[in-house]
Parts: sequence; structure tokens; C-alpha cells
Amino acid sequence: MYKTCVISAFKMASIRSCFRQRNVQCFPQRDWLNFGINNQKITRFRAAPVSTLSQNMPKQNMPKQNMHNLATVNSTTPHVALIGPSVRRLLDSYGLDRHSIKPSGHKGQLLKGDVLKYIDEHAKAEIKFTHILQDKIPASGPMTQESNIGYVDVGLSSARQAIARQMMESKNTTPHTYNTIDCRVDNLFAICKKFDHSVSIYDFVIKAAALALCLLPHVNTSWSDGSLVQLSGINIGIAVNSPNGVITPVINNADQLDVSSISQTVMELKEQAKNGLLRPEQLQNASFTITNLGNLGVKSFTAIITPPQSATLTVGDSQVLVNDNYKLSNVINVTLCCDGRVIDEQLASEWLTVFKGFIENPLQMGL
Repeated sequence: MYKTCVISAFKMASIRSCFRQRNVQCFPQRDWLNFGINNQKITRFRAAPVSTLSQNMPKQNMPKQNMHNLATVNSTTPHVALIGPSVRRLLDSYGLDRHSIKPSGHKGQLLKGDVLKYIDEHAKAEIKFTHILQDKIPASGPMTQESNIGYVDVGLSSARQAIARQMMESKNTTPHTYNTIDCRVDNLFAICKKFDHSVSIYDFVIKAAALALCLLPHVNTSWSDGSLVQLSGINIGIAVNSPNGVITPVINNADQLDVSSISQTVMELKEQAKNGLLRPEQLQNASFTITNLGNLGVKSFTAIITPPQSATLTVGDSQVLVNDNYKLSNVINVTLCCDGRVIDEQLASEWLTVFKGFIENPLQMGL
């Protein structure tokens, strides 16, 4: 015990002697904080600033490079005081220069009171910004041909006006959700060749959608006055062009038709729509709509649901992609646009999975 105390006292004496020989000086705690160190426990020994060390150390023993470094450290950079948003607003409102006002804040900080005091002492007036009077603004009105800006008014037929109102009402009142899936169509291409190209992939898409609606009838529903209406027949509407815009003639009971009958019906409906010969009953009672832009080179797109239907299927153009077996495969992208009140994400995914199974294995459709 005695030896330990003697050794400890000897070590403390050595440390004190070392501090005296090296001429290490102490300085107040505020200077310690300025060096970025704030440790309340260290109160007895504090390292002296670099400037103090450079004064006490003999210059003849210091290398020139170290002297240059000390000079660099001792050089102080000018402090740039920032101004607050309220001060800046006063300066801009009265057109004042911040350098002409004497600051009173910490480290030359210009305060709001300094600016207000300067304004009172020099009787400064706030700058009034002029506003454009309303009567000087030319009134906007309907354009006339006299303005000669190169436009022509195109009148809308009653059919196009009805379509526009229907689409706007559907988009504003129906919560649309979208689910997309890729389907390989290599087997469909091979079967179309066997049919001598009398049928197209679009005809198989209609057949596959009708069969998928049979297996999942809840998709074949509509929303009416806050309740669901289960539709008995599977009537597929197909979007076709007409002189009055895009219309959707209906293939009734599509699930009961074979692919050849569907192909023949589609050709007849397109021809009648092109010539404007469709009857009103051919445009009614659709429970599901299919829109195809693959023939125009569109890869993927979405559509607006036609009320009171709950879903629309969009079909894109085929693409050559690498499949899971690292081989090239023809793929089409289809998107199921749903009414979120009727068809949730889970049901939409299940329907697309069933649809994809029919497309990739067309023999299951019973051609």
C-alpha cells in the first residue's frame, strides 16, 4: 500500500514537471469552448492555444514549414453576419442598404430593431408598389374570325357530346384502379397460322376474357345506386372507330361463341360502325369492354371505364422479349381497368391470372 502511494505521487510529480518544462499554459473555459471542446469534467489541465505555444516555443528550433502552418492557423477570416427574413423584408420594403445601418446584435448581427430605429431617425417611407387596375386589363371573350389567328370552330354531333359527358362523368365519379400483366402469345401465333389467318389474336382475347368472366362472375357486375348488380349474360363490348368517334358495339353471349364466330361478328360490327349502320340495340347492355390498340403499335395504355360497367381490358401490341428460360418470346401487355368500389386488387389479380392461363394455353378455351 505504501509503495503504491509513493509511485502515484512520483508519477504526479513527473507529470507536473513535464507540464512546467513544456511551458503548457491554462486559459479560461470560454476560450476552451471556442476551440470546439466542451467537457465540464476536464478543469485542471487544459492545453494552451496555438498562438500561446508559438510565442513561448523557441523559434530557432522550429522548422520553417511549421512556422508557416502556425501563421496560417493564426490568420482569422472575416465573419459574415446573416440577416433574418423580417430584416430582409424591411430592407426591401424601404429600399435600404444593410451596410448603411449600424448593427447591434451578436458578432455584428443586424437586428430588426436596428432597421426600425434607422427608419425612425431618417424618416424613411415605405415603397408603394403600383398595381395594374382591373379596368386596364382587356376583357377576355370568345374569339372571332376577325382576329385572324388561324382557327376553325368544329361543331360536335349529339353522339360525340353524349360520349364526352359520359366519359367525364365516369372519370370524375368512378375510382379507377389499374392492374397490368404480360402474356406470352407464341402458341396463339401458331394457332392463327392453322386457321389460315382467318382469326386474329384479338378474337382469342375476346374468347379468353369471356371465359374468365364465367369463372369469376363477380367481375361481371355493375355499380348502381350504392349497390352491386350481378349481370347474368356475358356481353363483351369492343371499341371501334366510327364517324362519330369511338363506340362500343356489343357481342352478346360471347362465352357461348367459338373463336370463328367471334371473328365473324367483330368484322361485321366494325364494317357497320364504319358506315354508320349500327342499330341502337347493338350498342347497349355491354357488361365488359375490350379496347385494342395493338394494331396501331401501342405497347401499353389505360382506358376510362364505360358506366355502368365495372371493368375495361386494354390490349397492347406484341413485343419480343426474353422469357424465364432465356429464350425469345412474343408477349402482349394487357391492363385491367377496374372500378375500385366493385373490384379490389385481389380479385383483379385473380381474374388476370385466369385470363393469362387461357391466352398462353389457347387449347383450353375449346376452340
